Amino acid sequence: MNVMKSTALYYILIIIPLMLAAYLVFAGFQTGFIISLAMYVLIYRPVTDYYRLKSKGIDIKFGEIYNPSVKSKYFKALYL
Repeated sequence: MNVMKSTALYYILIIIPLMLAAYLVFAGFQTGFIISLAMYVLIYRPVTDYYRLKSKGIDIKFGEIYNPSVKSKYFKALYL
């Protein structure tokens, strides 16, 4: 989990899947893009953000990461 403390690695982990989803659009797989985007927003990104906050020593329950007001509370810890 110490790997998630690196801001550069965190940004790589959240951008690479978006690039792969964009490739699906250009390859003509619109349905695949929609499915992958839904999985990114609903599964991948909350899990990534949860582990980032845990690695920074912030105690948060996993279900709270879906609440936008709680997520905005930890904006600095996530992105800076």
